[in-house]
Amino acid sequence: MDFEIVSRTKIEGNSEELVLKTEKNNLQHLGYILETVEGMCHYTTIDKEETLLKVVYTLDFKEDVARILQSLKENKN
Repeated sequence: MDFEIVSRTKIEGNSEELVLKTEKNNLQHLGYILETVEGMCHYTTIDKEETLLKVVYTLDFKEDVARILQSLKENKN
């Protein structure tokens, strides 16, 4: 899946926020995948036209989220 990390911001407390940009046809699919790891992170679409997705997670799950995103990047199907 093609996407890029637009920004990475540490937010108050023990959390981090990623803003991802993807192609329009990937936006819903990426959301479905992130829903499967409920409790690890949460996401919201912040701009459907620009296809931006915000993902927030605690730093305890930073490596797990990074592995999930890397796996998605490597899987082009």
